[in-house]
Amino acid sequence: MTAHSTIPTSTGRPLLTLADLLRLSPAELDAAYAGARTPLDLDGDYDGVLLTAQFPPRPRQFGVAGVNRALPWRGKTFTAAEARGANRFRLAGRDFTLWPFATQVVPSQFDGAPTLLVDYDLPGNPAFFRHGVFDELRQLRPGLYLGIGGIRLGGRNRFLFHWALFRPE
Repeated sequence: MTAHSTIPTSTGRPLLTLADLLRLSPAELDAAYAGARTPLDLDGDYDGVLLTAQFPPRPRQFGVAGVNRALPWRGKTFTAAEARGANRFRLAGRDFTLWPFATQVVPSQFDGAPTLLVDYDLPGNPAFFRHGVFDELRQLRPGLYLGIGGIRLGGRNRFLFHWALFRPE
């Protein structure tokens, strides 16, 4: 199965593919996230793609079509037995991990439904990441996951980006 496969659901409506996600608006991605389920099976390496990004103080949408090729972020790696992971990067031809995280199922800050929290509040992470960045993740179908994330500013959570994870081929 690839990230471009389409799998029908029990309702007959096909689940999204990675190619579909890349074409959706932020509102459509929010709806897809709201309809997705909490992943409980993440283990190993997953490739990542930034889908949308909005930046304050005046949020506006930035296209990400060519941005992903320039971004050093390549995805995440998970160790299910320890409920931990880290972000994967490639820079100057070198692969490395950065900004480790813990994972746990919690109510979403987005919609209150169960979600997998990617929690950066760990010793060794920069203070801004520990207290200012959050990610949540849900499963759209086997092997394809939709994440939302943002920052905490002025005591409020601001959802600023959508991202996807999928199994490398």
